[in-house]
Amino acid sequence: MSVSAESFLQVSQALMSKDGEAWWRASASRAYYASYHRSRLWEWHLPRRGDDQGRLGVHERLIHRLLNPDRACPPDMASRSRRIGEHLALQRALRVKADYKIDRDVTARMLQRQLALAELVFTECAGRGPRAGSSSRRRRPAPAAER
Repeated sequence: MSVSAESFLQVSQALMSKDGEAWWRASASRAYYASYHRSRLWEWHLPRRGDDQGRLGVHERLIHRLLNPDRACPPDMASRSRRIGEHLALQRALRVKADYKIDRDVTARMLQRQLALAELVFTECAGRGPRAGSSSRRRRPAPAAER
């Protein structure tokens, strides 16, 4: 892999330090994509993916699956999945505003919230993973057509 979710987060943090709303918008977008990619990688550790109920976009589908984990997930992982989904959904809303609603302000406070949510996603994803010995249950990445 030529870039990682962590790389996107580092870029977001660097852009935040620049002065001006255009930089902040770019930072908000990179923070969301850092969380999106980290969440996708974390989801592969679940015993089964949640149902996306035919949602259309890949981002919406991932968020829905995380918010609605499969019953095969242990309670602690299901709870963590829902938290990650909640954080990602909030970040997505600000990313949409930053990327598409250029007539609306993106403030430093919004950006700070975006980065705090990204850090929460990374923290949740770094938490205790599947139980030892369960690596055979780890899913492979979905085929490109499903991504």
